[in-house]
Amino acid sequence: MLEGATILLVFSFSMFIGSYVAGLIPLAFTLNENKVRLFSIFGAGLLIGTALSVIVPEGIVALYSVPEERSNVYINPLNKTNLLKKENENINNIDRHVVKKRETFHQEVSIYDDKNHIQGVPHKHKDFHSQEIGFSLVTGFIFMLIIDHITHFASTINSSLSRNKITATVGLVVHAAADGIALGSAAASSKNDIQFIIFFAIMLHKAPAAFGLVSFLMLEGLEKFRIKKHLMIFSLAAPVTAIITYQILLIISSENLNYSSTTGILMLFSAGTFLYVATVHVLPELQATKKGTGELIVVSSMTPGHSHSSNSPQFSTKELILLIIGAIFPLLLNSGHSH
Repeated sequence: MLEGATILLVFSFSMFIGSYVAGLIPLAFTLNENKVRLFSIFGAGLLIGTALSVIVPEGIVALYSVPEERSNVYINPLNKTNLLKKENENINNIDRHVVKKRETFHQEVSIYDDKNHIQGVPHKHKDFHSQEIGFSLVTGFIFMLIIDHITHFASTINSSLSRNKITATVGLVVHAAADGIALGSAAASSKNDIQFIIFFAIMLHKAPAAFGLVSFLMLEGLEKFRIKKHLMIFSLAAPVTAIITYQILLIISSENLNYSSTTGILMLFSAGTFLYVATVHVLPELQATKKGTGELIVVSSMTPGHSHSSNSPQFSTKELILLIIGAIFPLLLNSGHSH
């Protein structure tokens, strides 16, 4: 756990610095927008690949490790019974006929317990965990949908520019907090390779988001020192949420509660948020933003002017290949990981 906490702190600090520095770039100089677009496309593919090939499988493994832990509790009394049987066999004054009956009785009990705990219980757990998997994924997806709906509605009913700026920042902060839940859950699973893949995916998503947020605030005419405050809040959201999530899971573990199940549910919830951000936010906005038009991408649906036109240009062959590479990349990194 100590090693996982140390790695989490390093990743959280790196995430904060990376996001903040990426957000300062528009304030310092002009960056080639086509490169930012390619960077965002690769990051979107990475989010999809990380959710489907890393977070979802790890969340399922965490959930299904719970019945294994419970089954061990049932096996231990049987082992004790076998030891008692061997001791009874060593006693010479016990009639052989009685010993045979006792052995037969223990075999019947063993078969009965095997049927109950190996055939019956796992089926119940299997059905229950199947529901947990679907519920967690859908909840994460719907959570981001509701947040976007609320923030987008708030931006449309408020004509004040300052309100729009705050709404844009709040929306992206919630997105970043969901990323932090994913990283904190991965740290609690004590699997450093999974934690690294999730960190890498989050960073490639957060850097363009920070860049886009600052660019939008600059276009709205916000002062530089206020822009830096917004950027600071956004950059802190994911690291702080990751640490809080890790601490909560640590408390659950120390209290001997359903630790593996909670970790699995949080990871699957995070996978749902990843899929929403990639498929509903990033990809449609990249398709709706033409190359070389000077339009800046803010990875958030609550910003003014957000729309998905049916006449939006499709990705070029180069961009499509980059998207596919980004989606496959987490699978390649995780290919050497075994359970």
